[in-house]
Amino acid sequence: MYKKFVFAVVIFTTLVLVSCKNENPLDTEENQSSIMNIENLDSRLDRNLEMVDLETPFGIDHKNGKIEKMKDNHQKRAEKMKKIMKEKLGLSDQQIEQMKTAKDEMKDCTESAKTGIKSIIDAEFEIANAKRDVIITSMKNKEITKDEAKELIKTLKSEVKESINSNTEIIAFKEELKVCHTEMKTKMESILTAEQLEKMKEIKNKHEKGHHKRKK
Repeated sequence: MYKKFVFAVVIFTTLVLVSCKNENPLDTEENQSSIMNIENLDSRLDRNLEMVDLETPFGIDHKNGKIEKMKDNHQKRAEKMKKIMKEKLGLSDQQIEQMKTAKDEMKDCTESAKTGIKSIIDAEFEIANAKRDVIITSMKNKEITKDEAKELIKTLKSEVKESINSNTEIIAFKEELKVCHTEMKTKMESILTAEQLEKMKEIKNKHEKGHHKRKK
């Protein structure tokens, strides 16, 4: 029973925390999924690039303390959503099983696209790190100043981001993800009752208000 509950929490957490712009928390122009969605992909890339500097190369965000802190925050939000789901939504055992099936199908649907995107980004980071090494070597040899090296790293980061965002293969993979997410949204709508959808909307609105207060 506990495993069923965990699977339901994964889905529910996704639906509540995604896209504060949408009136219906299941309405996905941006497409939601705890597995991988387009917004998460882009934000993860931005976070990784933000960390790159003279000390930190491209592509090691899993070793960075900032990522560990974000994981802790995510865990806290997930625990909060467990409590909300248990108290507010009232899913049946059958619904939980249906959500588990939908989650498994979503994972299968997105697997090839996720793998393809990761492969391309890893290759981009490998090339970028080679260029970064040249910059750092030039700085150590006093061919350029530290400030100049920082500016070159900044420019390199922009170039990497542009290259990844404009990559036609990644764009195609993102379209695959959108299809998977749309199918997920349709299945979720069919699983939840109208009353549960309304409750979820209310929870989403409360989350939105709290999010805006924290940003002020």
